[in-house]
Amino acid sequence: MRLAKRVLLGLLLLFVALGGWVVQGQKEPIPHEYVRDELLVRFKHDTSRSVINQINASIGAQVLQEFTIVNNLQRVKLPPSLSVPEAIARYKSNPNVLYAEPNYIHKKDQNVQLTPDDPMFNQLWGLHNTGQTGGTPDADIDAIEAWDISTGSSSVVVFVIDTGVDYNHPDLNANLWRNPGEIPGNNIDDDNNGYVDDIYGIDTAYNDTNPFDGDGHGTHVSGTIGAIGNNTVGVVGVNWNVKIGHCKFLNDSGSGYTSDAIECLQYILALKQTGNPANDVIATNNSWGGGGFSQALYDAIKAHMNAGILFIAAAGNSNANNDTALSLPASYFLPNVLAIAATTHTDARASFSNYGRYTVHVGAPGASILSTTPGNTYSTYSGTSMATPHVTGLAALIKAQFPSFNWYQIRNRILASGDVTSGMQNITISDRRINAYNALTCSNVPFFGVWRPFDTASWPMLIAVYWVNCENPAGPISVTITPGGTVLNLLDDGQEATSGDIYAGDGIYSAIWTGPADICTIGTFTLNFSNGETRTVQVGGVQGSYSCTTATPGWRTITGTNLNLGDDTWATVTPGFSVQFGSSSYSTVYVNANGLISFTNNTGLQYNNQQLPYSSFTTLVAPFWDDLYPGPGGTGSTQNVFWEVVGAAPNRELVIEWRNVGHYSCNSDSTATVTFQVVLFESTNTVLFNYQDVIFGGNCSGLDKGGSATVGVQVSTSDATQIGFNSQILSDNLQVNWQMVLGTPALFRVERTTGNVYTDGSFIGGGADVAEYISVSEAVEPGDVVELDPYNPRQYRKAQSAYSPLVAGVISTRPGVILGARGRSEGQVLLALVGRVPVKATAENGPIRPGDLLTSASKPGYAMRCENAQRCEGAIIGKALESLDEGAGVIVMLVMR
Repeated sequence: MRLAKRVLLGLLLLFVALGGWVVQGQKEPIPHEYVRDELLVRFKHDTSRSVINQINASIGAQVLQEFTIVNNLQRVKLPPSLSVPEAIARYKSNPNVLYAEPNYIHKKDQNVQLTPDDPMFNQLWGLHNTGQTGGTPDADIDAIEAWDISTGSSSVVVFVIDTGVDYNHPDLNANLWRNPGEIPGNNIDDDNNGYVDDIYGIDTAYNDTNPFDGDGHGTHVSGTIGAIGNNTVGVVGVNWNVKIGHCKFLNDSGSGYTSDAIECLQYILALKQTGNPANDVIATNNSWGGGGFSQALYDAIKAHMNAGILFIAAAGNSNANNDTALSLPASYFLPNVLAIAATTHTDARASFSNYGRYTVHVGAPGASILSTTPGNTYSTYSGTSMATPHVTGLAALIKAQFPSFNWYQIRNRILASGDVTSGMQNITISDRRINAYNALTCSNVPFFGVWRPFDTASWPMLIAVYWVNCENPAGPISVTITPGGTVLNLLDDGQEATSGDIYAGDGIYSAIWTGPADICTIGTFTLNFSNGETRTVQVGGVQGSYSCTTATPGWRTITGTNLNLGDDTWATVTPGFSVQFGSSSYSTVYVNANGLISFTNNTGLQYNNQQLPYSSFTTLVAPFWDDLYPGPGGTGSTQNVFWEVVGAAPNRELVIEWRNVGHYSCNSDSTATVTFQVVLFESTNTVLFNYQDVIFGGNCSGLDKGGSATVGVQVSTSDATQIGFNSQILSDNLQVNWQMVLGTPALFRVERTTGNVYTDGSFIGGGADVAEYISVSEAVEPGDVVELDPYNPRQYRKAQSAYSPLVAGVISTRPGVILGARGRSEGQVLLALVGRVPVKATAENGPIRPGDLLTSASKPGYAMRCENAQRCEGAIIGKALESLDEGAGVIVMLVMR
């Protein structure tokens, strides 16, 4: 049993949008807490009740709960003999099952700081900051200015999904939602919704209708949204008047199950659908997180979107980038989800707060927040949990002022009207911290934010942007992609399958770029939007020693020797001659069932594909690295991996063919298979990938064409070229021809005093820099900052943009001596890798001082100060040794690449 990645079958757009986070058959201990004897299972919409019962009976599962918010979704209890991963695999092998997943455990999203406090308004710096807590005046949401316009409305309803509420708290009680269809205390389900006496809401953690808070978290959140204002008691919320309902799914220790969260969403949706204005929920507050991707929870949140309910969620408290490690539920790719970061009283990002340029929407006060807690008390907590109710409160305040606004108009106002702050810039979609006054007075304020793609992407690429003016869509908008000049019109049409747009008319505009015709085109592309905004994206991975072209199909027809591989196993092939790869030759080839080979490694868990270069392996050839599943071996088998030598010396070829191999996620379907080859050569280091059939079909259609595979070659742990990662770039009858561009460059030592260049190891003096000769694709000068040229394999050019992830070093010079301006051959110069060298620099990012880290500037070929090491991660050139106060000039730096 093994850890399985998640591949969401049949939902390519969600797969693309989440940057490769997808759902598939579980094979190993699941990397999140979950209920050990339960599953969430959804059957296809046309599956009959009798068939569903038969499937559950065949597994020995008992139905514990059926949901209405998501059609044919059940919570089932497993027999003691069956583990959760095994049960998932068995359910998913049935063609009537849409998905099966763990019932994850979620926890309150909080970094708690309990301190003695005095309930006074002047402690609520998030609402009105005068510097009273040592912070920066006006680093707040401008609440008192907003209250001159609106203090909220008792006709606006929001729900808190959390640990419950102390409904006896005198600073909350009058602002709590009460079920208009229920008569308190008569022990009757008056409104026929399945819950008896659900006056304040329900408790799915303990399966009752008493959502009393035994933890304190939910009560604290509620106070920030709407503690009663102007009542001479305690604190005040963003709203003086509002109605706050509660669904308690986190127990008194602060943890809960996915199934209970879904039941909360189902309960709230049913209230909304009654049509009673007193139940017209406009948003839910979700200050919790944890667990893995849940398609069931995603579907339930999407049902809220379709009903007009915002899902406002805490970004997380791990000081992590959600762009690279999604934090759920905040990172679900849905238009009604708002992910909230936490800010401090100085308008900085709180040290604990997660962030994400493409996954976190906006910031709000979340450090040292005073609010209500059970037992008529007040406490100070910190966390994105505390930031989130500021935004939920603002959503309610906007609705109170503009009763006709729908969910996306409220969302758009929140995003467009915030204050741009340095603490949120480049780490949130909006660059903003919320501002309540601006939200209520917004007029002709355009807002543009990129939701997808991430900084790195694969084909097909989803482009999705927020483009609004205050509350309304601001379109039309198009994008021109360079190089190549592809022009795409972004659409707000709700046609997810064709344009990638999830909801029509909400102000998010989308298009799907299938990429260049040649899948071997990789590198940096610039997205030039018609409103003047630009973004750069790295597609397909960094160029290594190999580059590829697509060629005329050249399938090798072989009978072959069956390697009889089992699931995830290796075999050794000795062809009787040495094959060439990179700058080496190998007499032994290690073949893995999961669509990859290596010349240096034959151990390790390799079913879970990774990006290249992959540090655990030295060499890799990956035509279709995925969780493949060979059929039974033996005589006459047609579903395994085969090899054969063709041709005669000195031009022999080694052909390795994965023939009719399935995928683990649908291994019970013998027709859901793919067939492809790798061809290695005796006389050349060329590598061929031949693809005959790349369509699984059926329940695995989302994995077709390399949808969950890595495609590329790796010469060393630092030298690889990848053209595909979890993207459907392959096609039937395709050949990919891989050839070496340049060998690995040699290192040299440059003597500072003379400028003499020595081969590495031959220099015996002191005071030397480390450098290498490089080829350049444009004219460069000594002192230029250079980067890999994504369009010219193994060549370099002047760094083109600030914080370039491709930055490589500085063209080597010494005052009075120019090194490498003319290299050993035309077009070659000497690149300093380690050492003291002059560099062209600009003060565009502030004055440079000795010791400052330097990164590439927006001025081509120049360096600038790196003000934030986290922002410059992967793009730091070295350290300044001299100062530059303003303008541009040449300073000495210590190169540290």
